[in-house]
Amino acid sequence: MQARKRLGFVLAIFLLLIGACARSASGDEGGVTHPALAERAQPPDGLATDVRTGARDEQSAPPSIIKSIDGAEMVLVPASEFIMGAEDQHFDQRPMHTRYLDAFYLDRFEVTNAQYKRFVDETRHPVPYYDANWARSYNWQNGTYPSGKALFPVVLVTWEDAQAYAQWSGKRLPTEAEWEKAARGPDGLLFPWGNEYDVTRMNTWEAGPGETAPVGSYPRGTSPYGAMDMAGNVWEWTADWLERYPGNEDDSTRYGTKYKVVRGSSWGNVIKYARTSNRHWAEPNTLSILTGFRCALSLDR
Repeated sequence: MQARKRLGFVLAIFLLLIGACARSASGDEGGVTHPALAERAQPPDGLATDVRTGARDEQSAPPSIIKSIDGAEMVLVPASEFIMGAEDQHFDQRPMHTRYLDAFYLDRFEVTNAQYKRFVDETRHPVPYYDANWARSYNWQNGTYPSGKALFPVVLVTWEDAQAYAQWSGKRLPTEAEWEKAARGPDGLLFPWGNEYDVTRMNTWEAGPGETAPVGSYPRGTSPYGAMDMAGNVWEWTADWLERYPGNEDDSTRYGTKYKVVRGSSWGNVIKYARTSNRHWAEPNTLSILTGFRCALSLDR
């Protein structure tokens, strides 16, 4: 009888150790996980790369999906040429031209309130807040985001806030060209899903809820590389100043080092602004309930 009890005790300890190891391997730290991530299978090549170490099977191609240190899932945008700009849109999108970009990773989703809170907690960075009625439902109070908004994109962040988050997470803001390629693919799509207007595939003024939506709410609007919400929901800060494209002779005074480029349109804008080539701009210190961001990562970091 005593031997059976000892055996049962040993088995219980063994099972507890196995469970702890499984939780550690899965990276479950009790944080908020997007349902799309919880249900997602392993990357197609079976690899999971830690951006802090870059550890992966060196005999394989770069994994198509990685998970960064802020918990964000990132998708691979392979090296290739792509079509940038548009001839039939606003003059700042001209001329349409071909560019080559090296491979990089981009966050699958916009940075969420839950992810941004971890950054705030660890760095004591100021919380998103603006003292105005129009910002009230998005303002953070007592160090945290509005109730029930964990998986909504963080807004009321300046370019400097987004940059600080990107650096903290070991990443960076995407360049304007990287953002456009990730949104439209190599073939110059008008929208992330194709060339047809479809207001049901994105959160814009025509058919959205009239506010931000949880990230990943429009899976039918996914880009060719697997990035979501690149049309509508919130504008996204990029790394670049608003500059003319090569060959553009427009004399607008907006070009230069006054405005940063934001991309993707928002829940408060109409569909024409959600085209993948569309460029918009804002001063770096702008706070808006329409603007958030996502991060990028170079393979040769």
